Amino acid sequence: NRVFVEEPLSVSNMGWQLLTDPIGDSTSNFAASNFTATTQGQDENDKFVPKYDDTCTKLVLGASTAGTYRQVVANMANGITASLAAGREMTFAMWVYSRIASKIAVEIVDDSGQVAASAQHQGKGWELLTVTGVIGAANSSVLTVGLTADNDSSAFTGFWNRGWFYFGDA
Repeated sequence: NRVFVEEPLSVSNMGWQLLTDPIGDSTSNFAASNFTATTQGQDENDKFVPKYDDTCTKLVLGASTAGTYRQVVANMANGITASLAAGREMTFAMWVYSRIASKIAVEIVDDSGQVAASAQHQGKGWELLTVTGVIGAANSSVLTVGLTADNDSSAFTGFWNRGWFYFGDA
């Protein structure tokens, strides 16, 4: 038998953290396409959502619908620009809650499109989805991170609580 003690890593807006609102307690710096995004507070009868904090983001997506939930470079923190990221390795990670497997992943997007996407969520509750990729060497205008959901027959209701976007590998 093994016992694991989890010590949450801070997501506060330190110099290396490029996300604005990295806790998931606000939807104002993210753009939802086909998702309905609202904040969800902790309830005494549910100790699983949010994972760490008092508030997280709830995401709802209808069946047979693809969707994205993204933060663009203009809404990011600490002076990051699309051209500053050009040619650099970057990592994006987010705690995501889902009970549906193979529906949702995290991704990094640059001028050329999707740089990289994580493995699909396994549908077993909270899972840390992580993706690392190299931004195109000539990148100049697009730097976006977020969740992407496949178009399949499953409707989706899930949550995210704490995310990280930074230079370097996972």
